[in-house]
Amino acid sequence: MKKVLFFFLFFSLSTNVLAFNKVMTNISPYKTFNIKFNQKLDPKNDLLNSIKIVDSKGSKINVDVKIGSNQKSLLINPPDGGYTYGETYYLTVENLKSSLGKTLKNPYSLKFTISDLIITGTYDVTVGGFTAYKKITINGLKNYNGNVKYKYDVDAKFYKIGETASLIIPKETVIVYFYDEKNNLLGKATLNVGKSATSKSFVITK
Repeated sequence: MKKVLFFFLFFSLSTNVLAFNKVMTNISPYKTFNIKFNQKLDPKNDLLNSIKIVDSKGSKINVDVKIGSNQKSLLINPPDGGYTYGETYYLTVENLKSSLGKTLKNPYSLKFTISDLIITGTYDVTVGGFTAYKKITINGLKNYNGNVKYKYDVDAKFYKIGETASLIIPKETVIVYFYDEKNNLLGKATLNVGKSATSKSFVITK
């Protein structure tokens, strides 16, 4: 779901134009930036070079930029698939002209950080007569749609969502490490496996 964030900038011939420098955190990865102006934009503006977003490594992010229907705003849509969770980006708007020939004297700059991905899930655990023997099934995850595999800190084997693991765990807790389809570590979660239970909740943390 796209969310829209508004800003208002002024075209002026004055040399005393404010430099808009903002820092924002906890931004949705699907945020659309709507930058409004006090005058209509010149349709000849080179938007590809006037609007730039780079990540924390300096890599340019390809975004779709459009002039609004009233010609007094810019819509900066997120990249395909959204921004990366937890990443910091830098947005710069410069070298724009209005339809009256006035210029945006100082560039507008925004530093924004995307919110961390919070993944939750549920699991079932069955404790055997020999209490160190446990059967654990991770039922599913919320807020993550990609393929996931995981392993327990007491076992090197990887499991899939819905697969039951039969393990010897002498402790009452076990740590689970979750990986995406490219083997990147998504995070870990601690499961309480001291007693049999169903649909217990957990949160994946970095």
